[in-house]
Amino acid sequence: AGAEAARRDADSAAATAVAEATAKMQEAEARTLEAEARAAAAALDAEAAAAMVEEAQAAAVKAHTTAVSAKADARSRGARAKEASTRAGSANQQSAGTTFETSAAEPAAKRMWS
Repeated sequence: AGAEAARRDADSAAATAVAEATAKMQEAEARTLEAEARAAAAALDAEAAAAMVEEAQAAAVKAHTTAVSAKADARSRGARAKEASTRAGSANQQSAGTTFETSAAEPAAKRMWS
């Protein structure tokens, strides 16, 4: 009778140990799955961040290209404006000279034809 009671106690202790081990194993599996899910979410976040960085870099390159183009366009317009101003000044000087010559010649011409 004593041996049978000892066997039942041993069986009960073994069943309890198996149940506890099974519970701990299931808990460890749950933690592993949770950690894997967090790692996958972090990887997706990292990919999204990398995509945003690439988009920002592309936008920066586009903005730089636009700025360089605008600067070149402004230089070109400035050069054309300077050239036009020079031509206008030259034409103005020629016109002033012609007016002076004409006005200086008018009295002589009037005297000749009078």
